[in-house]
Amino acid sequence: MYLSIKKSKIESSQISKNKVSNNINPYINVSGCIFINSPIYAKDLRISSTKVVGTGIDLPLLSITQGNGLLDSVYFEGNQMELGIYTNNNQGFLDISRSLFTGFEIGIRVMNGTISIDSSNFLNNSNYQIENLTGTNINATGNYWNSASPTIISSTIYDQNDNLELGLVDFSNFLTEPSTDAPISPPRDVAKTEDSDGELNITWSAN
Repeated sequence: MYLSIKKSKIESSQISKNKVSNNINPYINVSGCIFINSPIYAKDLRISSTKVVGTGIDLPLLSITQGNGLLDSVYFEGNQMELGIYTNNNQGFLDISRSLFTGFEIGIRVMNGTISIDSSNFLNNSNYQIENLTGTNINATGNYWNSASPTIISSTIYDQNDNLELGLVDFSNFLTEPSTDAPISPPRDVAKTEDSDGELNITWSAN
């Protein structure tokens, strides 16, 4: 049994736990959607080609506490929210590919479970790109971390290098430029001005 959400815009709502009745837990399949201030709290889900945006809400945009997850080509934007993804699925697996995490204090917080991330971009996250609070290593090879310096990248990841009881985040084979397979981050600080001749000028900061 599964719940399918396709080509929809969901605003100021919440998907929670996805338990129907009598221990029947449907698989959630989301494709081609836009979520605005609508956290997803779910078990066993697949999200693809979807944009998830939050502004001024206290919950992570996506929480996974049981089951498995597959994220492919998902755009997560936080506007300086605390968390993009929170995962605490002890016996589950979360696979993330070709996705974007931007504008969070912490892009991904891992409390439990197994997680793999590849071909994704981490941009403008103020504290940590990934916070690994487990004793298990995380495979995060082949991603872009908003820097080409291993030292800088390591400083934006919380793992065994910060606490010996934790697992490492393997960011080897990192990309030196953003992955073109992941969703594109829009330009920032877009401004429109008019000069003395009446011509409009548009300026922006590169993504």
